Amino acid sequence: MKGVSFGDYLYFTLELADLKDATHPGKINGFWNEADTLVEKYPSALLESKKGAELMGRVLLRRVEKRMQNFDSIRLKLPQAQLEKSLAVKMRMLKELEGELAKIAKLGGDSGLGALFYLSKSYEALAREIQEAPVPSELTGEQLDIYRTELQKQMVLPFREKSIGFAQTCLDKAQELMLNSQWTGFCYSQASRLAPESHRWVRTYTLPPYLISFLPLQEEKAPVTNSHFQSSAFFQERLKEKAYSISHEAVQLISYQPLTEKRLEDFPLSRTIAETASLDQQWKALNTLRIHNPAEAIRALKGVIRKHPDVVSFHNLLALAHLEANEYEKAKVTWLSLLARVFLLQLSKTT
Repeated sequence: MKGVSFGDYLYFTLELADLKDATHPGKINGFWNEADTLVEKYPSALLESKKGAELMGRVLLRRVEKRMQNFDSIRLKLPQAQLEKSLAVKMRMLKELEGELAKIAKLGGDSGLGALFYLSKSYEALAREIQEAPVPSELTGEQLDIYRTELQKQMVLPFREKSIGFAQTCLDKAQELMLNSQWTGFCYSQASRLAPESHRWVRTYTLPPYLISFLPLQEEKAPVTNSHFQSSAFFQERLKEKAYSISHEAVQLISYQPLTEKRLEDFPLSRTIAETASLDQQWKALNTLRIHNPAEAIRALKGVIRKHPDVVSFHNLLALAHLEANEYEKAKVTWLSLLARVFLLQLSKTT
């Protein structure tokens, strides 16, 4: 679409791909195919911006992750001829993977750290597998000791050193670029396992998502909060029993439906109020309606947008309403149209 950069287009494509994966796990996801096509056809355009390059890295990293599954599936087993053949295949695959992951690492950003982690993980896994592989049955005594010593010197130790090096590079890059990424933790765990003397073990504890859904109640009344309009459901109904089993005395699980009902109670959603209230009140009412009844919200938002076409928040809310209704393509078109509108608005202010 005219006025929309390739980086922005890829960004929203990946957002929709993630959303569809979350709502329809295991199903064919056309958005990932579209992202692959963008990376294949327009690499130069994506590399023109830092954002485009980093998103490109994410798409490429996803491809490599699938190939790494094949790499991990190959096992070093006897007979000896088969073991040597499998090792040769893994060595060749590792060399290819290293080349691809090195290119992704150069793109920077979150995916660059991910590529460095996978490089470290691959070398460490191969070193461990070689060390644990069965030895030729004809070797005994001193021959067996020599074989293991040479194996350590020629393959195991060098591979571990490379693994530590990639993990350390990942940590250095994260600090240099000030990136707060999941890959930083993975790389530190990798380094602390292989080199505990220089990377001490760090243990962290996180609260499971369903516990975050607890809101304290007073005498079983509705929760006291000013965020009914802005709050979102943080959990799924299927986790209710699990959550109650952990702590049902001091807290009560506030599910998606009661929270919506509380919003409706606090702010009536008649068309008259939505059309006559201030823009802020209209947005709050329509945001609540989006969660409670996406189809009705879409109809109401289209009417509001006709009256206030330059209010970006309503366009964004319309896209979110389409997502609530599982209308992914319409959400995408709405967001791309919004990007074009914002671009033209900014252009008009500078000319």
